[in-house]
Amino acid sequence: MTYTEADVERYTASLPEGLRMTRRKLLHPEWEKRYQTAGELGNALRRWLGELTLSPADAVEELEGVVNEASARWAREGVERSLSARRKLHHSALSIDRQRGS
Repeated sequence: MTYTEADVERYTASLPEGLRMTRRKLLHPEWEKRYQTAGELGNALRRWLGELTLSPADAVEELEGVVNEASARWAREGVERSLSARRKLHHSALSIDRQRGS
């Protein structure tokens, strides 16, 4: 099966634009306009990753989401220690938030 550039654009529409730009160069139809080495691609991906920032509040929110999901799963599976684990993770998240805030 062959995909057109329009197909790939449509399938990757939900990706962040920086990653889509990297993908465009990686799969460019003209060989000379592609990344010429794995190192070039690695540098582009590192630059893109460096653009991603997570604030302390975002980190806490992400951790709380993970904890809530794990607690619900543990509860469904009958694991009694979920509340204790949730408290520990919540305290860890608050500690991280305080450290970054100072």
